[in-house]
Amino acid sequence: MNDTVMTQLGLTVVYTAVGALVTLTERVERSKALRIWSFAFYMFSIDALASALRDQFHLTSLVVASWLSLTAAGVLGVAGAVTFIGRPIPKGLFALGGLAAIFTFSGLGLGIDSAWISAVVFLCIGVSFLWAARLIYESGVPHGIGRWVACSAFAAAGLYATSWPLLCQLDAFRRLEFYLDLSCVMWGAAGVLLIHFERSRTRLHEMVLKERELRAQLERSERLEALGRLAGGVAHDFNNVLTTVIHGSELTLRQLQDRPETAAHVETVLEAARGAATFTRQLLAFGRRRLPGRKPTLVDQAIHGALSMVRPSLMPNHALVCPTPDPTLAVLAGEGQIEQILVNLSLNAITAMPDGGTLTLAVDAPAEQIRLTVRDTGCGMGEDTLNRVFEPFFTTRSAKGGTGLGLAAVYAIVTQLDGQIQVESTPGIGSCFTVDLKRCPPPQPAQPRQTRASRPPSSIHVLVVDDQESVLRSISAGLVGSGYRVTTAASAREALDRMAHLSPTLMLVDVRMPKTTGLELLEQVRLRYPTCPVIMMTGHANDEELESGKYGAHWLLKPFTPEKLTEAINTALAS
Repeated sequence: MNDTVMTQLGLTVVYTAVGALVTLTERVERSKALRIWSFAFYMFSIDALASALRDQFHLTSLVVASWLSLTAAGVLGVAGAVTFIGRPIPKGLFALGGLAAIFTFSGLGLGIDSAWISAVVFLCIGVSFLWAARLIYESGVPHGIGRWVACSAFAAAGLYATSWPLLCQLDAFRRLEFYLDLSCVMWGAAGVLLIHFERSRTRLHEMVLKERELRAQLERSERLEALGRLAGGVAHDFNNVLTTVIHGSELTLRQLQDRPETAAHVETVLEAARGAATFTRQLLAFGRRRLPGRKPTLVDQAIHGALSMVRPSLMPNHALVCPTPDPTLAVLAGEGQIEQILVNLSLNAITAMPDGGTLTLAVDAPAEQIRLTVRDTGCGMGEDTLNRVFEPFFTTRSAKGGTGLGLAAVYAIVTQLDGQIQVESTPGIGSCFTVDLKRCPPPQPAQPRQTRASRPPSSIHVLVVDDQESVLRSISAGLVGSGYRVTTAASAREALDRMAHLSPTLMLVDVRMPKTTGLELLEQVRLRYPTCPVIMMTGHANDEELESGKYGAHWLLKPFTPEKLTEAINTALAS
């Protein structure tokens, strides 16, 4: 048995062993590329075995088997490489393998010299390996030594296969053939293993970064939740103060009609209190306190109301673009929430255009949603600002009086309405805020109803229940000034005692009270006095059952004016 046969038998053992190892690895990794490569190594082992037997027995069938298995091994090897880097297998690769197979059979049939057939087969295999080397080099696998090792292994194998017919003429090549084949195989396997390691390291790094990002989002969410609860509590207490201020200022203005200078000062206080009430509504929205009384809101009316508040802030160098939306588009929202979204986003856009620009408000209705778009051509925002744009109290214009609550309130309102908000911005080009809300049927035309009480105020006895003495005094003074008979109670127990002895016409109850809350008091009143109208005073409400009308209560949002209170009383009595 000569050296050539021994070399081929040695390669048969090596290729079979490597194929078995790849097969075992594929059972663990479940990789399609490894499965293809295992078949490639088995084809190489068949080629080596057929070559050994061919040199020993000189059979034509063994020559054909050697060439065909070698062609299949080359095709499978390149297909595995392409699959490993995540690309579809090129059709040209199969065409190249088919060309080699066709040339083999036709060449034998035409009696072409086997050396020429062998040269063509190895040329096709070499081109395939060089093709794989280029694909690996240009692929998206991680940059590192693994890519260079695998690329160089396929390139070396391609050059080796291309020049194989010439190398066969050298005696030294016959002695080195086993080691050259083994080197290409081992070098390629090392490259694949290194790529696999680098790819795993990259995935691990991405997982660590994603975990850090999720942890930062969780911490930010928890911080916002804590601030929201704090803001809600502060806003509720602040609303009690504002109720007293606004109510007292309104009553004082009635008594100062003949003193215009003093009335002007009181009007200034009243205007400041109204501004504080707007700020409080932003705090409540940021605190995710759900305002009661959600109803279908026409988007075009909300835009009209928002523009009436935005236009005074526009400068001569500002252009406003607002196409007329479909008048039937509506969303389910609380009173003034859509206007607040549009106003805050628009004012934010105007502030971003100190040197002028274009403010665009657009409405679209994709599928079952309504999309509100507010776009500006201002200074834009960088990535750091974009990451914090919806954080409360974060502002880039603190020196100009920014509170940092406008966009936080917008985000909170959109979240309450089960919507989504997105922002895109490029420094120097501008920003675009997109709000997606659920569409609802438009509101039905309101049926006219009598809201004025059928009897004079002097015949109406109102029981006012609130734990804040200042609120009790201001509300009682306003009601007495309007001609109502008033009884006050500072707790739920005191209110039930007064109900038993006085039988009031109507109750005015604060939602948040110590010990027994307004809701608990309402339940007891409904059990004992089911026909007594009840108006719930609140700065916010989170109780869905109460909002749904289960207890038949009416709502009055703090702070309110004497006119709003009188209107609520008439509505409650009429219904």
